[in-house]
Amino acid sequence: SYAMQVINDYLLAGGEDDCAAHATLLHLDTRSGRGSLSNAGDNQLFIVSDRGFRPLGSSGKALAIHPASTFPMAKFVLQPGE
Repeated sequence: SYAMQVINDYLLAGGEDDCAAHATLLHLDTRSGRGSLSNAGDNQLFIVSDRGFRPLGSSGKALAIHPASTFPMAKFVLQPGE
């Protein structure tokens, strides 16, 4: 996502050699249950409900590792009761 790329560029410009950051950007339309997310780092995301859990997206490269890193948006839809 563009927002994650801006954060990545900002952190890289700070000059910290041993810096890495983990972040998740999430957008959820509460009316439709549709959402999208971008995940940077080792954060493993799940949707948890009374029926159990399911993975939501996947982990990606951490922020501030490489200037050409990309942070794609993954789409999801919440099911009734989640």
